[in-house]
Amino acid sequence: MNSRQFWTLAYWLMALLLVVQVRDLWEAAVRIEPVPYSAFERALADGRIADVIVTDRTLTGRLKTPDGRTTTLVANRVEADLASRLERFDVPYERVVEATLLRDLVSWIAPAVVFIGLWYLLVRRLADRSGAGGFLTIGKSRAKVYVQADTGVTFADVAGVDDAKQELREVVDFLADP
Repeated sequence: MNSRQFWTLAYWLMALLLVVQVRDLWEAAVRIEPVPYSAFERALADGRIADVIVTDRTLTGRLKTPDGRTTTLVANRVEADLASRLERFDVPYERVVEATLLRDLVSWIAPAVVFIGLWYLLVRRLADRSGAGGFLTIGKSRAKVYVQADTGVTFADVAGVDDAKQELREVVDFLADP
């Protein structure tokens, strides 16, 4: 099996797996019915619920006999004393959980942005005061390098030990013709 056939097979398997997962989610969504808390309590009082799962926000009850395609009822929790007072008025009631994602994000991100902004301003002010020009200018030296292309110095211009001249000639010859 070559590489192309392998990837084609892998894509088809992933697509099949995705379709199976979507079908399972769809069936679960059809079987679970969100209801107001008052309707959940009525179903509980009528004896239609086999068992209840209690979480910090919801109550999930599995029906003894399915009601059409519905096998499970889900309701947001309401405090017991409030539920008993509302039950006297015979009106449906439920608890709505507010979405606080935006508020939570702003409460975490805004202080961080303020802190980073103040830090940036302080570092920049200190760098300007010290003459460094900021921490982002480290590799930006204004020094100029002057390189002279030909110095004009020859072996005849070198005074001194003849042995040093000879060793230097050998190094130059070796570099010219290794």
